[in-house]
Formats: sequence, structure tokens, C-alpha cells
Amino acid sequence: MTGQELLAAQFSRFSTPGNPRFFDALCRHLSGLAEDPCVSMYFEFAITTNDRGRAVAALLADRKDLRGATYLDIGCAYGGFLIAFAERGARATGIDINSTLLGLARQNLADHDVDAPLILGDATNLSALDQLRGAVDVATCNDVIEHVDSPPALTRTIADLLAPNGLCYLEIPNAWLPAYVQSDGHFQLFGITQLDYDDAKRYWEARHPGLSYPNVLYFPLEEYERLFREAGLSMEVLPQTLAHVTVPLIERQIAALRATAAEALEQVPEPVRELVAARVARYLDEVDRAPRGDEQRFLLTYGASFWKVLVRKRSDQGLTPPSSA
Repeated sequence: MTGQELLAAQFSRFSTPGNPRFFDALCRHLSGLAEDPCVSMYFEFAITTNDRGRAVAALLADRKDLRGATYLDIGCAYGGFLIAFAERGARATGIDINSTLLGLARQNLADHDVDAPLILGDATNLSALDQLRGAVDVATCNDVIEHVDSPPALTRTIADLLAPNGLCYLEIPNAWLPAYVQSDGHFQLFGITQLDYDDAKRYWEARHPGLSYPNVLYFPLEEYERLFREAGLSMEVLPQTLAHVTVPLIERQIAALRATAAEALEQVPEPVRELVAARVARYLDEVDRAPRGDEQRFLLTYGASFWKVLVRKRSDQGLTPPSSA
């Protein structure tokens, strides 16, 4: 069987009468990774793009009327958010720096008869979106800010694009979740989230010789709040960030990380193994010493898998911790 055929069989449960073009295109796109241990994560993330988009559209529809709204998905990838917002009457546009992903998005849009402009460009450079300056009522930027070369430039772009009272929703992965330290959400590599960019790049390239590193750069939540504030935006952390998250759940993740660390280190490439061991040990020491008395702060730092935030063009409001969910 070809790689495409293997994936079509493995993920046949995701094939429906409503997604024939997208499903086939995704199988072709990932065919070279059919034997890669991360392929299930990549495929399922892509094929569920419409459902994830609809969940976010429903969330934002409670805060803003989407009918007729000018909507932009920054880093639109597979196009699922464009479909979801178009279904609610928004005038949707997507931008992505990756032409291959935009090709997949076109197949997804075609399956759902959605005609949304797709822009090939870098969202950290406002010139790619100059026609939308100050006109975007609603934007989304999910799983994107950790990948760009300049997060400050992206936050400035968002500020320049938003109309008065416009809002942008972001989901940002939390590198300090114990489960992500054990196996990160991009490469399923032990301890890589605790390394700075250059060392993470060395780690990844040691595992994938000859392949360029997909840019990933993590900041703590307070740093994102600072970046948005400096761009003239306020940031609100939504209660959904901590839905179903409890201190006992995170304590179990910490225990699992500690129990598996020695074995996991054996799979880390030798050039970075000692460094990864030291950084994970430092992480475990820090999380052990972190006070549990301020439960929300502890969970916001160590319990959120993704920070779900809204930014708006308003005066500074500071960091708003989520309420208990």
C-alpha cells in the first residue's frame, strides 16, 4: 500500500460524505509521514479543524454578533475556522504563510461551498493585510503566535487590524503543563518545552537530521500580556482555559512526569541529553515549590494546556485570571 492508502485506511473513520476533497488531500499531504509516530496527532488535528472552528465561533457569538462581521483567521491553515464563521454569517478571510496549507484549505472550503479569500502572506508584516487595517471586527489566531519569528510584530499587526471594539481570540499552548513537558504538543518530545529556542532547535535537528526546525518559541502568560499591552491591547483570560482542570489532576501529571523521566531521557539525543535532564529537574523543583494556596494562579501556570484569551482595542486592564470552572 502507498502512504496515502495507509492513511486513508487508518483514518477511515474521519471520512464522511461531507469531506471527500479535504480527506483525500490530507491523506496525500501526509503520505510521506505514514510511518511517523506523530502522524496520528497531525492528521487528527487537521481533520477536526471544522469542529474546533465551530466551537470557537459559538464561544465568540455569545460576545459579538457575527452576522455581517468582517472576520480574519490569522494562520488559517486548513480553513476550518473560515467555514465555521462563514456558517454564522461572517465575511471570512484567511491568511497563512504556508502555500501547501492554503491548498488544503481550498479543498476544505470547496467541500462546504464556502467562498472565502485566502491570502498567502506573513501576518507579522502588515502590508500583506493592509486592505483590512482597522476593519476587522473579529479575528482568531490559534496555535500561531508560538511559531512566528516576531511575536511583538504579530501583536502590533493584530492591534492595527482590529476595528474599534474589535476582538481577537487566541489559543496559546502552555509549555509548563506537566503533560507537555513529558511529551510536547508539537513533536511529542520529552523535555523540549523547557529549552530555549536554540537548544530546542538542536534537539529537534538531532532527531530529524537534514530537516529544518519548525519554529516554536514559548513565553509565559505574563509575557504575552505584556506584549499585547505594549501593542495597545487589553488581554482577558477566559474561564474556559481551566475548564475541568483541578489541582489533583495536575499533581497526577507531575507524578507521571517524575516516574517516567529517567526512561524518557534514554530516548533524548546524546548532544542535548544532559541539558534536558537539568532543565526537567529544575522544572520539577520549581513546580514542587510553587504554592498551591493561590489555586487559580497555580493552575493558570501549570494546569492550562492552552491559554484561551481575548484581546481588545481598549485601555489597559492588566491580566485577568479566569474564574473557577
